[in-house]
Amino acid sequence: MSIFTVSTNSTNFGIWYFYAEDSAGNKSEAISCILSIVDTFKNAADISNSYKATSWYKVSLPSRIFTVTGKDIAGNYTFGSYAAALSFTTAKETEYRCSIISGGWIYVSATNEGVAQFYTDKAALDIAINKYASSYISPVQKLSLDNNNYYTPVNNNNEIDSGALTRQQLQLPAFLSAYNGYRLYLCPSSFVFTKLVLSYANVPSGVRLTYLANDFQTVGQTIIQVSYDATIKAALQSASSYIQGYYLVTESDAAGNIERYLIYIDIEKPGATVDVIYGNNSGETVVFDEDYVAAYAGTFYFLSFNIARLLDNIDSSFLCVQIKRGTSLNNIYVIGDVLPVLDTSFGAGKYVITIYDRSFNALVFEVVIAGSPPIWNYTSLTNDTKLTITVSTAGDNNNAIVSLQLFKIQSDGTYVELFYDDDGTAVNFINLIYVLRTGGKYTIQLTDLFGRTVEMTPIFYQKELPTGILNGVGEGGRTNSDVTFKYSASNTLIVYVYVNNVKTVFINYTFIYQNSTNTYLITFAASAATSYEYLLFLYKSDDMGLFIEYRFEIDCVIGEVEIVNVNDIEIEYDGATTQSFFLTWTTDLSVRYYTASTVGGEMGASSYRKGTLLTTDGLYYFIVRDDVGNELRFTIYLKTKVAYSIAGDYITLPDRIASNNKLVITILESYTLFYVSGNTDYVFTNGNPILYDGIYVLTVIDNYGNTLILTIEINSALPTLTLIGVNNGGTTKNTVTLNFDDTVASAYIITSKGAVIEAVLNGAVFNGHGTYYLKVVDYVGNVSTAYFTIDLIVEYETNIKNNNLAVGKVSFKFLESLDIVTVRFNGGVIEHEESYLASAHIQFMP
Repeated sequence: MSIFTVSTNSTNFGIWYFYAEDSAGNKSEAISCILSIVDTFKNAADISNSYKATSWYKVSLPSRIFTVTGKDIAGNYTFGSYAAALSFTTAKETEYRCSIISGGWIYVSATNEGVAQFYTDKAALDIAINKYASSYISPVQKLSLDNNNYYTPVNNNNEIDSGALTRQQLQLPAFLSAYNGYRLYLCPSSFVFTKLVLSYANVPSGVRLTYLANDFQTVGQTIIQVSYDATIKAALQSASSYIQGYYLVTESDAAGNIERYLIYIDIEKPGATVDVIYGNNSGETVVFDEDYVAAYAGTFYFLSFNIARLLDNIDSSFLCVQIKRGTSLNNIYVIGDVLPVLDTSFGAGKYVITIYDRSFNALVFEVVIAGSPPIWNYTSLTNDTKLTITVSTAGDNNNAIVSLQLFKIQSDGTYVELFYDDDGTAVNFINLIYVLRTGGKYTIQLTDLFGRTVEMTPIFYQKELPTGILNGVGEGGRTNSDVTFKYSASNTLIVYVYVNNVKTVFINYTFIYQNSTNTYLITFAASAATSYEYLLFLYKSDDMGLFIEYRFEIDCVIGEVEIVNVNDIEIEYDGATTQSFFLTWTTDLSVRYYTASTVGGEMGASSYRKGTLLTTDGLYYFIVRDDVGNELRFTIYLKTKVAYSIAGDYITLPDRIASNNKLVITILESYTLFYVSGNTDYVFTNGNPILYDGIYVLTVIDNYGNTLILTIEINSALPTLTLIGVNNGGTTKNTVTLNFDDTVASAYIITSKGAVIEAVLNGAVFNGHGTYYLKVVDYVGNVSTAYFTIDLIVEYETNIKNNNLAVGKVSFKFLESLDIVTVRFNGGVIEHEESYLASAHIQFMP
């Protein structure tokens, strides 16, 4: 019996053919066998990478500079965050264009590689590098329905990583716990499985999907075979099983290789929670989902549309919304962006809203934001023939009028509806032009598509109506000056004012009868007492139905300004405060202010913006005016600290001021308390020097309640300076050690004239030949000094030259003081002044 074994080495992968032959030459039938082992069919990785991050940054490194032999990195890259992109470009900019040289850095020009800039300041170099590094980074790119290409993906560690911009955050639900060991991926229904191509054989393979569960529970198993040339959606639809949910993917081939993993196919459109405001100013929160949009499409007319939250069944962290308005606006927003509130301030008109997920399921609907309300225009109110009224939507092509009523208003305020105009035109929302030939008071009430109910300000068609002449203010205007009204004596005038919105007869005016013109002249004197809204009701004395009204307002009372400090305490006009403060008001006011330091005084006054916090001490002068010229002036004195001065040199420490001289503390204002405590019995007084060393705590309270607590240290004691190995001013040939209290002092080697050479540390050891001058300075400037000499050689000058040979008399000049000088000649001691043979060997010993 023979056994033939083929190893599973990859070099043996492919198709094998076997047959047997016996000794007689008989051959068996040939048997073919495929040997193939694959770890993955590669579709799982493609599915995982099909889901991109919703935003990213592109980096383009130009071929100039970044193309270097053996290190060509020019090209395009993609990063998930701006910080990662900037880190990458900064590193490459530094590596490729910047070189360290003696004394600084060389930075090659971005536009001309033959030019380089020399930098000695690292901060200036970093600014230049950042400028160019950031220029390679695009604005943020956002996932859209149309174009989502990105280049070589790079992770936050600046490493090329195919999965750097694909994120899957799915968790297997508990009811599928039996599949916990399987990988799970979001998978678009547009995905097409690709057949694995092997280099050694064409091994038949296939894919099947097993439907396991919806979003809530397992639902049994439905198996669908998927071909390589069709999308998942097409395969599921052909099997009548296009259902959202969890599927088991089984990929297998004829060699027996099998790969299994789970996918979630998302076909549900996302939505949003939206806060809307309707035309009647009522609001509610609405969930815009597929069902709501289908049910109410075409009725989305709002004053305000504010997307509060984007919603999705499976992938809510990576949603996008596209907001389009004609050709003027096309913005994409992702999770984390601040979404605009669509209202009149953002722009009226029709918006196309598209909310889409990473599977590109898209919910699309139109929202119309209201512009200006409908208006009316009319011809001359004094025309004796007719008055023509035209109603329009004020140029808002997205609006329409859905109801309209025309009213004539009686003298008692009763509204009488007119169903036809004076030319017989029916009054309704279809007809928007009306002709009136009878004088009177008229208005129109209407409702538009947004649900706004609008009543036009009533007008008087003056044909056959009484009239008067108003001076000092226009009809409907406002003034703080006197107003006169002149009218015919054949008419009757009733004057009303509005007190707390209640119409009341007013008689506090003067009138003069002008006989020559048979008229009355009424004068309304402007004052705080006569500051009202006025209604002049003028009618023909014999027919009250023929009337006209004039409205105006006398306002001699300026609006209130509230002054509040940061502790929410109100401040009176011309008052003072110890806390920063701000002004606020509710009426239409203009506020300016200046201080004693303002150049030009009142002429240099600055405009004050409501709510601005004022923090600088001083006297503030405020000038408040309203739109009719009423004026209010007041001052506020801001004083947040006690005013004082310090005479003398000192340093500021975290918890005190410190000095080595007699400081003088002077409080520059009146005070209610001046109290000194400390670690001595000495108590100094205001404006007088502090005479003795010690630590003092000064507490002062001024007349405004501000408190000053000042800790002062006076320390004239010299710092310790100890020399170990020599006395101060002494000489030694041993090492010398310096000791001082380094918690409060610093030490320096100085010149004999006091110039600092270098700093030294506590415990410094000196062992070199020479004279040392030392200075120890404490934190308040007290100084201790010392000097010493380390003498390691005899210093002298001689005429001996040429290898200790001298001609004539030998001389020595000693450069330092010596205790003993001994000269030996040929072993014997001789007198110093004797002459020696030039060839003698001389030994000099101190």
